[in-house]
Amino acid sequence: MTPARISHLSSPTTTDTPANPGRAPSGVLKRQNACFREPNVCGPRICPRFGGLAANPHKKSGLGYRVAALFLLVGLAHCSDSQTQTPNQTNADTTEATGLDIVLVAFPETDSANEISDSNSGQTDTDTAAMMSRDSREEIQPFDVQITADNHGGMDTGPLEQDTASATDIVTDSIEPIDDVGPIPPPLHPRITEFLAKNDSTLADWEGDFSDWIEIWNPHNEPILLGGYRLTDDLDGTDPWIFPEITLEPGAYLVIFASAKSPPEGVKELHASFKLSGDGDTLALIAPNGEVVQHIKNFPIQLDDISYGHPTVIQSTPLVAEGNVGYYWVPSTSPAPSDWMMPTFVPPLPPWQTGALPFGMSNQESSVPPTVLADAQLDFSGNQGKGGWYYGYWDGGKDANGIYQPSEFIPFPNTEGPFGLSNYWTGSTWDWPNGNPPWTEISQTGGHPNGTTTGVWHWAIRRWISPAFGSYYISGAASNPSENGDGTICRILQNGQEIGAFHVDGTSIPYNLPIDLLVGDIIDFVIDPGPAKNDYNDGTSFSAKIHHPGSVPKVPPTSVLGTPVADTIADWSVTGTQGEKNWWYGYYNRGQDSDATYQSTDFITFPHSGGGYGPDNFWTSTEWDWFQGNPPWTYIGKTGTHPNSFNNKGGEQWTIRRYVAEIDGDLVIEWTLAKDNPNGAGVTGHIFHNGDQRDTATIPGAATGGIMRTVVLTGVHKGDLIDIAHDPLGIGGDPYDGWDGSNMTAKIWSVPNLSELAATDLSQDFVNGGTSVLVRIPFDVEDPSVFNHLMLHVQYDDGFAAYLNGHIVAQSNVPEDLSSQSAALSDHPFGEILFTQPIDADNALGFLNQGDNLLAFAILNATDDPTTIYLSAHLEGRTTSVDTLAATYLSKPTPGEENAPAITTLGPVIQKLTRDVLFEPTDPILVTTKLVPISAAVSTVTLHYRTMFDAEQSLQMTDDGQGTDAVANDGTYSATIPANTALPGQLVRWYVTATDELGNSSREPAFLDPTNSEEYVGGLANNPGVVSNLPVFYWFVQNLSAANSDAGTRGGLWYGKEYYDNIFFDLHGQSTKGFPKKSYNIDFNSTHRFSLSPDLKRMKDINWLTNYADKSKVRNTLSYETFAAVGSAWHLAFPIRVELNGNFFGLYDFVEDADNVWLERLGLDPDGALYKMYDTLSNVSAGEKKTRKQEDKSDLQALIDGAKLPADQ
Repeated sequence: MTPARISHLSSPTTTDTPANPGRAPSGVLKRQNACFREPNVCGPRICPRFGGLAANPHKKSGLGYRVAALFLLVGLAHCSDSQTQTPNQTNADTTEATGLDIVLVAFPETDSANEISDSNSGQTDTDTAAMMSRDSREEIQPFDVQITADNHGGMDTGPLEQDTASATDIVTDSIEPIDDVGPIPPPLHPRITEFLAKNDSTLADWEGDFSDWIEIWNPHNEPILLGGYRLTDDLDGTDPWIFPEITLEPGAYLVIFASAKSPPEGVKELHASFKLSGDGDTLALIAPNGEVVQHIKNFPIQLDDISYGHPTVIQSTPLVAEGNVGYYWVPSTSPAPSDWMMPTFVPPLPPWQTGALPFGMSNQESSVPPTVLADAQLDFSGNQGKGGWYYGYWDGGKDANGIYQPSEFIPFPNTEGPFGLSNYWTGSTWDWPNGNPPWTEISQTGGHPNGTTTGVWHWAIRRWISPAFGSYYISGAASNPSENGDGTICRILQNGQEIGAFHVDGTSIPYNLPIDLLVGDIIDFVIDPGPAKNDYNDGTSFSAKIHHPGSVPKVPPTSVLGTPVADTIADWSVTGTQGEKNWWYGYYNRGQDSDATYQSTDFITFPHSGGGYGPDNFWTSTEWDWFQGNPPWTYIGKTGTHPNSFNNKGGEQWTIRRYVAEIDGDLVIEWTLAKDNPNGAGVTGHIFHNGDQRDTATIPGAATGGIMRTVVLTGVHKGDLIDIAHDPLGIGGDPYDGWDGSNMTAKIWSVPNLSELAATDLSQDFVNGGTSVLVRIPFDVEDPSVFNHLMLHVQYDDGFAAYLNGHIVAQSNVPEDLSSQSAALSDHPFGEILFTQPIDADNALGFLNQGDNLLAFAILNATDDPTTIYLSAHLEGRTTSVDTLAATYLSKPTPGEENAPAITTLGPVIQKLTRDVLFEPTDPILVTTKLVPISAAVSTVTLHYRTMFDAEQSLQMTDDGQGTDAVANDGTYSATIPANTALPGQLVRWYVTATDELGNSSREPAFLDPTNSEEYVGGLANNPGVVSNLPVFYWFVQNLSAANSDAGTRGGLWYGKEYYDNIFFDLHGQSTKGFPKKSYNIDFNSTHRFSLSPDLKRMKDINWLTNYADKSKVRNTLSYETFAAVGSAWHLAFPIRVELNGNFFGLYDFVEDADNVWLERLGLDPDGALYKMYDTLSNVSAGEKKTRKQEDKSDLQALIDGAKLPADQ
């Protein structure tokens, strides 16, 4: 007889005071059943009862112990099918059985957050305790009591720390069952595989919010009943979220939003009762019996739209590659047998021949530009279905489950006749008749959705039906210019599945997405009113092109391209000779161009008279630089370049390197662009062929690592002009040239002859004609069951169909009625042949055989240019597995799917940077920051600082425990800005950059948007000479005259204990603009609003009003205080003292700005329509909109009209 075993009893914990139905009141033991009986045996039912003593906030054990009881109840039961339970099956039956109290366990209670015991090691880790505590709460380790016997199986508790008490802590007697049934198998638990704590745009919930989410996975071959499992971010808490009664199938994934929301009935999403912290947190999965299945302690700081979890490890096995030998035949005079691609077919020799991959021939065809299948803007029309485009909407408010399906798309009516209820086409736009609201509209460039704030919930949808099959790209940009409201979400859905989503709120996001198309696929381009369904300021631009991959950049196969025909670095003229090696250097004066559109004739060469550097010779002996410039900043060096813009003398000027082609054919250009100075708004690069733009990219100001792009120029002829241009346009359309110094290079290759690339030259095989070649490549697979992915990589011209063991797995540019003598549908652009096309062939995994296999190809030529044909192929089997021994940042969020590999390109995370320091001028400034390595160990950390507007200085930050660095190797880096760096009242600003051993870099502040983010943090040198009873504002601006204009400028502000960097100042007022003493608007960045007082909500904008005409200096203050006293709407207003760049500037009136924040402070509707009137309410033209700026003024007109009605109306 084998004794029965209690396989696992866990987590007797103290519960919180009751808040949910069914929870024990304080001081009462709460018990749960987890009963089981040996399977198919008439014997005792074993019911380990576990629980905790509910916390009583008024009592505490005098011994300082947390008390919990563990009960084991044994009851005899009658034998019946209905009473038989499998091991670990839970039973909620509360029927009492006779039992015996086995043991009472007392656990020491931890009183301090700084003393947390690790039950595995017995060690105390005060640093870990501090990090584990979110909101400085005490973190208590869970109790996990194991009662096991000799044959008990292992538990998959995960790679992250599992807190357990020793099995010897509790001693029990064996309980004899009736029969010997052997060991009980270990329980099958799900596990947490991935979570996203800063979900910015990855996955939206039913309300459109981007809530945190957690992914659960069943790694077993059996389904798991999730009912009773719990998730929590606080193991010491007593209110975990409990899974409903659902089943997770083998290998399946489940996503739970960590939103603290309660979805209404009918919403199928799961929402946990807590949120995750992006600053680092804890997360645990608990089994129904209380066992802590997985405990993720102190996960690191989280990043926007970068998930964290177990990475997928990919092991690749090449199955077919270049050099593999097979058989081929060109069926020029007779068709091939229909089974030519089957493994059982034996190719007769001849006509079949042996050959090796790649196969090809070439007479250097003349190519055509890459094909664009559809363009949302160019194809826009007022006819539904024209060009495959349809225009309509989704009525989310009337949808039963609030989840969009393609069948729920409603096209706008489009009957003949005028604009109206039966025809939503206005002649230029699809618009809702008698609308505004609804604002639902689709225009050539974008559209406008409608939100619940103005009635119905509408998505504006532009639909395209694919006429093609193959791999393509969708590229374009989403833009919502106003940061008022909650922005919009531009979504791209393929057959209802979202493949891209871009949340734009005062921002513009370019995108470029790969897509595999089938004929008839439905592609919906959606404008969603945003996370809160708020349609204020939701006018949105949303462009889209669907095109062949050839029109997007790819990494070139330079190994097969050989020596470049031109190279900006290798060909640089050290003597400044224009035309040397066919290169010219100059600029484009866009500011003087009437149409502001670049053409090749707009290129102006820099003068080089041969004399010394001067107005007739811009060559300095080392570089081309504008004589007596800076500004203009226009210059070109060997790698460096700097454009000029209209904010400086000389106007907007692009720098241009021009190459004049020396050969005919197709060219491959690899070009790079990187910032030299990690500041500013960024720059843009262009590649032009005879004035036609063939590629362009914009990089942010901090992008010192830069980009590398590749473009193929087709049909180039000798003498053609290739221009490599650099312009000052930055991210978000910022036109200014500040810190625009960059490095821009280019290499140009001639596309080689395909016969030279091919291992098997087919030139002689086509002498008798023919449009196709059939290829059979045999290969062997030892064990196909080890693969869970299959990838096919091809380079081809002009079309192909691929077969694995007789089953078609991929095709491109072939007719539907494909035969062995078919021709390709069209000519494939020659330059694109060089770029490998990866194809997911997972659908063919089941076709692999153990042992002999066959990969066959029909390679098709185009009849309109039959001089080239080519195919190179690589087939690989991939074995992917979840690395459960590692947790890291993942290269791509994949909610509900297999995890992506670990990310390897993130620079270190910079956090807890010293900021807002009020220091004595004679004291040094200690700056510290915490570094978290992501992709590799930290290599260098640099502090960049500047005093006022002086040049930047840099210091290396260290973590060596020397000098001002407190502790070595603790991840906190230190550097000291020297004493006497600033005079009293002056500003010192700084930022930190860090690189890791792989060269990945990061910056804090990130300064991603030069027009809406801080560039520095900073500190103020104390000025004891400033003594005032008024609030003092310390203002810093480099050019006061720029602030004294409507165009405005950016600067800094210190108030109270906070510094605000890179904020916007411009003139305020109408008539007061003519006063010697000006008024100013101050606009703060959305990432750092102004705090007047801890008791008030932070403000978007404030005003400094001149009191030049108010000799009393109290008019504004007294007036608004009077308004407040009589219960009228009023502004915060009071006199202030302003210091400018360390010196007294003047006395001003601080006046709160009128906006939605002001309305909210007054207790009014922040979404209400607010106007500033400049007359006696007689004309809408005199009303300035302060909120809801996307709307017209019809509401104001209605008010004016209503005010004129007779009193009795």
